[in-house]
Amino acid sequence: MKKLPLLLTGGLLLAGMASCVNAGELAGNTEGAQVIRVEKTRGRIDALNDIVYSQVKSTVAVRQLHMSLLVPRNGDLKPAIIYFPGGGFTSAAWNKFIEMRMALAAAGFVVAAAEYRTVPDTFPAPVIDGKAAVRYLREHAAEYGIDPSRIGVLGDSAGGYMAQMLALTNGDKTFDRGDNLAQSSDVQAAATLYGISNLLNIGEGFPQAIQKVHQSPAVTEALLVHGSAFRDWPGATIDSDPQKSPGGQPDGPYQR
Repeated sequence: MKKLPLLLTGGLLLAGMASCVNAGELAGNTEGAQVIRVEKTRGRIDALNDIVYSQVKSTVAVRQLHMSLLVPRNGDLKPAIIYFPGGGFTSAAWNKFIEMRMALAAAGFVVAAAEYRTVPDTFPAPVIDGKAAVRYLREHAAEYGIDPSRIGVLGDSAGGYMAQMLALTNGDKTFDRGDNLAQSSDVQAAATLYGISNLLNIGEGFPQAIQKVHQSPAVTEALLVHGSAFRDWPGATIDSDPQKSPGGQPDGPYQR
């Protein structure tokens, strides 16, 4: 019985608060203030970061490969673009060029930016990774609102090399390894920004000093194809093996 007055008091307090709300007397309201309505000119874009799209297993470790996604928030099935960054085959900083990626997302594309293995890993590791990224998006197309029949690739410099290699090896299962193998790694479009199409003549047309650099076994395209010097292996220049060198480039056996 002693608790009854407290219950009644609480009920009266709630009723009083409700009357304030109904009367539009919330804190911060200014009577007579003008309400400005702003029309949306750009739709919402969701950013998803550090998605693990592939796990590369070796005898000593498991390496996770990451991508980020920009996903326009609407109910439509959207075409997707995978961006592969340049970096001279020594780095793959996948989160750069956000302005370009945001512009593509604002135009209605799901935009992925994916890292891939670089030197000291050797060919075909980067291409294997690129195809794994395509298969990952197809496997998760429903989750991200992607039309799986419209996936393209884009890259600059070494990333352009990636885009070209993925396009020119459509239908070739040689580089399909890892997860989601039930999905196709074919792409429907490819764009290259100053991409590398011939690893044998990167220094062509430049001053002699630069051409000399590209004749070294320590230059990155040579390391990509032949690996780095180790113990009794002195390394090799990019043009040292006429059978092996063309096999790792778009301007080679994959040219159509």
